[in-house]
Amino acid sequence: MIRHPDSINQYEHGHPVQMLLYPPRPCRSRIGITCTPTTVATSNGKTPRRVRLLSPVLTDACTHVKLCLKARSLARHIVSPRVMRNEASCPRTPPVLTDAMQRLHLRTYHHSHLDIDRIQPAATDEYPKMSNWSSSKGRNITISGAAGVSDPVSPHQPTPQSAAQKQQQQASTRLAAIDQQLGAIPGSAVESLSRSRPPPSSRAVAQRDWKHLPSFSQLPVMDGVPGCAWKLFGHEDQLGTVNLLTDGVVAQAAKEEIKSGTAISLSWPQHLPIQPFFNSAPLLHKLTPQPGGVSDEVTISSHSGSRWDGLRSISLSKNRVYYQGIPAWELEASFAQTPARAHRPAGEDPGAIANTLGIQHWARHGISGRGVLLDVWGYKLRNAARKSRNRGGKAYDPMTTHAITLQDLKETARAQGVKFRQGDILLIRTGFTNTYYNSTPAQREAWAARPPQEQAFAGVEQGSAVAAWFWDNHFAATASDSPTFESWPPKPSANTGKDGRPRRPDSLRELLVPMMGMPVGVQWDLEALTLHCVRTRRWTFFMTSAPTNVYGATSSPPNAFAYF
Repeated sequence: MIRHPDSINQYEHGHPVQMLLYPPRPCRSRIGITCTPTTVATSNGKTPRRVRLLSPVLTDACTHVKLCLKARSLARHIVSPRVMRNEASCPRTPPVLTDAMQRLHLRTYHHSHLDIDRIQPAATDEYPKMSNWSSSKGRNITISGAAGVSDPVSPHQPTPQSAAQKQQQQASTRLAAIDQQLGAIPGSAVESLSRSRPPPSSRAVAQRDWKHLPSFSQLPVMDGVPGCAWKLFGHEDQLGTVNLLTDGVVAQAAKEEIKSGTAISLSWPQHLPIQPFFNSAPLLHKLTPQPGGVSDEVTISSHSGSRWDGLRSISLSKNRVYYQGIPAWELEASFAQTPARAHRPAGEDPGAIANTLGIQHWARHGISGRGVLLDVWGYKLRNAARKSRNRGGKAYDPMTTHAITLQDLKETARAQGVKFRQGDILLIRTGFTNTYYNSTPAQREAWAARPPQEQAFAGVEQGSAVAAWFWDNHFAATASDSPTFESWPPKPSANTGKDGRPRRPDSLRELLVPMMGMPVGVQWDLEALTLHCVRTRRWTFFMTSAPTNVYGATSSPPNAFAYF
């Protein structure tokens, strides 16, 4: 066989071994570029093996398109004990290289123009020399010149001198053709393609299965506050627990839950309540006639209709930070600014503070998966009816500070026969909407006239134990028909520091949203959904939600539906 001018010095079992490289027939990779398999003959008499090395032409092509992928970094994906097992091993092109070439649209050259099957690695000036490679096990492999080493010559090959000259001539010709082809790519191609890449909150990040999430007790404690999930889904994550809604989770939920095709809206009318709580402005809807029709102008507040509380809507009150540890002063400084928007989404800077933690990330990803309804209000009414026949019992009033305990949630799930799984979207019915529908105008006016500090609503109780239950079940999102989701007002914490401030937040939503990154919905319409679930005895369904795609928004109407 033709002697390769290079050799590899490697240590096996603590003894130096010199491996000589002989290039046999090259093999075409799946993207049309040659990765040359090379026979490895060891000096200790072991059976020759084959290992696939990177073709120098490929290395030079990567340099021409400014990929900045050095042979040193590529070697970690190519030279490893896994690909050196036997002569029949034929590893694929490294994923990092395949992805880079695909992003540069070089797939069009597959089995066509880049036909470099006859090029063999040669020590010429056109090819960059590769040295100081390292295997996946951390072993250093050095490639250097080995002139003067005699190698066997195959009877089926020409003389080494003529073959080397022929290879150099063919390599130069092929390299010139490749350079001409790649020269058609503009110099700014890599930069423009990198700018058009989706932000870290795109679908590509959500493809991970997230099967090995830590429990709540294993999450870090940030400044005395437990359950810190920052950086768990990535250092630049903008989705939070929405990452759990992978393609596989969504597909499984759609396959199992959609049977009859019945669709039920979960969004409360945007004009309700007529008098919003917490001194919020009511809905303003203006219609303007025009020659070709009518235009709508809608002004709403975050307390009108149903909504998602986004990752930039709630901060940790103890130290004023948002999800991912973003300081409040940094994020809130952008609220008063009017950023210049690009004419296309790809032109937006995902790292800009005006876009950080905005609702547009959920809008682009979508919130779809298996929904689970816990009818706590109905469960309490049925228990009260049974008790009234015996000792006289009654359910709670949703317009008072009533805490739905963790035990209530577990008992309701047990009574409905519900078993949770990772990626579920939990909906909790507290009875607020039903009570509001059956109230008088005087009652509604009295509720709306309460000062913000005197507003009272039933909801989920506060505490790290409840937050741990939400996290350990790995819900992707949660929502309720209550205006506050949790029992309001929160009970003040008895555990305070030297400065008199509570060591842990009083609000449950402060643990769910800024600490865990979990979407929390409020004032959802769950009445029609509950009637259908009771009638069909199904408490799980396929749920979809498309938040409004407003860049930098803190909250959004859910636009949610349940499908059976």
